[in-house]
Amino acid sequence: MRNNPVNFTDPTGHIEACEENCGEQRRLNRLYDLLGVVGYFKHEIKGQFGIEMVDNGVKWAKDNLMTAYHALSMINQKLNGNLKSMLGGTSFELSGGGNKYYGWTHPSKVEFHVFDGNYKIPLTNFLHETGHLLDFVPATADVFSGPLKGTTPNWVDSNGYVDANLLLGKLYQPVQAKYISGEDFDINEYWADAFANYVAGNIDLSNPAGKDMHDYVSGALSPYANP
Repeated sequence: MRNNPVNFTDPTGHIEACEENCGEQRRLNRLYDLLGVVGYFKHEIKGQFGIEMVDNGVKWAKDNLMTAYHALSMINQKLNGNLKSMLGGTSFELSGGGNKYYGWTHPSKVEFHVFDGNYKIPLTNFLHETGHLLDFVPATADVFSGPLKGTTPNWVDSNGYVDANLLLGKLYQPVQAKYISGEDFDINEYWADAFANYVAGNIDLSNPAGKDMHDYVSGALSPYANP
């Protein structure tokens, strides 16, 4: 079934059969054959989400492109398919530098800095940096983090980071900000961390503070998910 049991079945044992949306699947198969795995995922990320995957001294590898695609698909689902309208024309740029990895977000792009192209960027990093990007692009600058200014939400711990006790352990390194010096008590990090964990379904809703964090992110996204 071409390793794709969602779209194909094999009732006869001889050749895959398309269950639904067959024209789209044939288009994707042709693109995959034409562009190869790296080119295919770059093409689909730009086409579906409006984000260009840029090589800047370091090339995007298959594994990182697949993780980026997965993260953006998760976010797009939370936004009811509106991610491209919000982030179209931005880019994810891969460069060297740093010990292993760090990200730096601007109003038009995210810089992903890695020691080398083989370093696998975790899913949580793509979720976190995209949360920043949504809050940095001119159309929604500070819309998501701005209401937190001058406050310390009950879902932030005494060290100034999203409280790990409110999380379910679904993400590797889910509390992003604590790994970078100087990002404690930073409302931009509150937002990006809460956003990443919300998208991943990693918040303990049985805890009142966890529910508050979930509801904050959900409420902030609602006007854009349901325009």
